Amino acid sequence: MKNGSVDLPDEVPVMPLPGAVLFPNALLPLYIFEQRYREMLADLVASTFVEDPLRRQRMLEEASLNKRLRLLITYLQDEIGSTAI
Repeated sequence: MKNGSVDLPDEVPVMPLPGAVLFPNALLPLYIFEQRYREMLADLVASTFVEDPLRRQRMLEEASLNKRLRLLITYLQDEIGSTAI
């Protein structure tokens, strides 16, 4: 199949990711189950949604990914609770 000067294949490989949701203008690493990407995701969410500088600092000081994620969840729940009326 041809479209102008570009050859387009009749078939393209697809890798479905069950449960994955890609938001517009968001990044979704293909290796989301690797430790390094889970850490990047926690930090990305925190940098985007945690506004309090003391809470941000507390997260930066926490070396344990599990504890950092728990802090993030707590902080996000606080944000939702304080704005949901």
